[in-house]
Amino acid sequence: MKQNTIKTKQKGFTVIELLVVFLIMIALAGSGLIAWNSQRPGRNLVLAQNETVTNIRKVQSYAVSSRQTSDGSNAKFYLARFEVDQNSYSVHAIKSDGTYTTEETVNLPSNVTISSINAFATDGGASGGKINCAFVLYSVPFGKVYFSTSDPCDSGVTNLTANLPELATSTNQVLILTLQYTGAALSEDISIYGLTGKVESSS
Repeated sequence: MKQNTIKTKQKGFTVIELLVVFLIMIALAGSGLIAWNSQRPGRNLVLAQNETVTNIRKVQSYAVSSRQTSDGSNAKFYLARFEVDQNSYSVHAIKSDGTYTTEETVNLPSNVTISSINAFATDGGASGGKINCAFVLYSVPFGKVYFSTSDPCDSGVTNLTANLPELATSTNQVLILTLQYTGAALSEDISIYGLTGKVESSS
């Protein structure tokens, strides 16, 4: 009597098959990483643009809400200070006695700088053109917008409101900040309108 033997095949992957799958996974991960890194300049630039717009609006809200300064004083103006070729900007408060406090310093994302600042008149008057330093001021409590420029950029802000009639003429301007990613031909603009107080992103 013959015994029937059932032969079973062992199921599984060979070392070569596993190695091929592993190499494919490495190739896919590498291509994904390359694609991710190639998009970094654009991502950082848009992030910087969005954060800066948000922060300018935040400074405006400080003025409208009559927020007290970091040392507990009443503010007369809140302002943001921007300078060309810098990768940061600062927020200040001018107090009722004319002194000021630095409320915050904001760093832009890696490799992003303020490449240019332009001021244009919106009433058909003369254009301010390119400038190296700009202060965007918001009066307390109404949030009225004023622009002040300086060349070279003075780190102090004490004298900005010394001549309010002259400062008032700046409300007919639009200020355009241009952010650029270093080493790439990529830039994004931020427009601040004096008459309406509108802040918007634009390319």
